[in-house]
Amino acid sequence: MEANVDATLKEIRSDQNAMRTDIERINTDAAKRNDAQTKWIIGVVVAAVIIIIGVLG
Repeated sequence: MEANVDATLKEIRSDQNAMRTDIERINTDAAKRNDAQTKWIIGVVVAAVIIIIGVLG
């Protein structure tokens, strides 16, 4: 019975480690997407300002 409990605990720990790895990967991907979105927003704002200045000028 103790061997069964030990095996189950090892399996649970393995699953937890896999979930930690997945969470780290998801967080890394989210950070990359956030950086890309920020760059696009800044680019669009700069382009809009240039267009407005061109129209007014």
